[in-house]
Amino acid sequence: IGLEYITVYAFSTENWKRSEEEVSNLMELFQNYLDDYSKRADTENIKVKIIGSSQGLSEKMKNSIQNCMERTKDNTGVTFNIALNYGGRDELVKASTCFAQDVVAGKFAPEDLTEELLATYLYSSGVPDPELIIRPSGELRTSNFLLWQSAYSEYVFMDVLWPDFKEKDFDLALAEYTTMQYLLCKKTYINTIIKVISGIIGVGLNYLFIVKMGVIGAGIATMLTNLLYFLLSVIVVMPGLNWQIPYTRILQIIISLIPMGAFCYFFKYSTSIHPWGQMALLLIIYCTTFLFVKSLIDESHGMDRRH
Repeated sequence: IGLEYITVYAFSTENWKRSEEEVSNLMELFQNYLDDYSKRADTENIKVKIIGSSQGLSEKMKNSIQNCMERTKDNTGVTFNIALNYGGRDELVKASTCFAQDVVAGKFAPEDLTEELLATYLYSSGVPDPELIIRPSGELRTSNFLLWQSAYSEYVFMDVLWPDFKEKDFDLALAEYTTMQYLLCKKTYINTIIKVISGIIGVGLNYLFIVKMGVIGAGIATMLTNLLYFLLSVIVVMPGLNWQIPYTRILQIIISLIPMGAFCYFFKYSTSIHPWGQMALLLIIYCTTFLFVKSLIDESHGMDRRH
């Protein structure tokens, strides 16, 4: 299916709070798994990477980890990350501590710290941020898993326990993720078409209303254009998709009246500009105003997100 990286949460830093017997059994199970899986991974061209703290692990476990990673380090297939003795908060603390030590050593100044630089101190350094995180067990929480890396990840929550998680469950999670990506792309594509249609109609309305009613006509035309966009968004985009909150559209209508009215009034009395030139300028003004106001609205409501 084209997976390049996959990360599983095997043992968290909070799991040490379990009984000593349970922790001992789990560690023995993990060690045996690593010893056996390293052979299979090498045969299947899988690169195994263990992320997490080595603090508290036995020497035998550390040796198993080192041997597994060393044996598969040159493999070029899927990178299989196993989060062992891992905690998202613990990872950030250790990364910050390492950076602070480098500052003391004179390698960096405090103001040199950036998101990109901090990421190099994480256990997952060199591994891309996950696009999808599958959360089994029916819990609706992240459980301290990849807190930094999952800032823009999609989540699929599944009501199935991890020991019972089968291939069919994995397929269902991928299907849900694919659906989410499809809807996002579809929404963006449809919204673009609606904006273009509304903009073209808006230019015609503005030109007609300017000739008849001047500034007031420009305002009416702008309101009608924005109303058209809103109605088209509700009718076309709403079924099965998320669409923009109505009051942001109302706010855009009100704000766009001012620059549109002023420019339209100027063009009405500027006889030196050919009518087609007026329409072209109106189109530029409308699109510029539309995008500017929309960017302000999106920023103020935190709607800007990375895809």
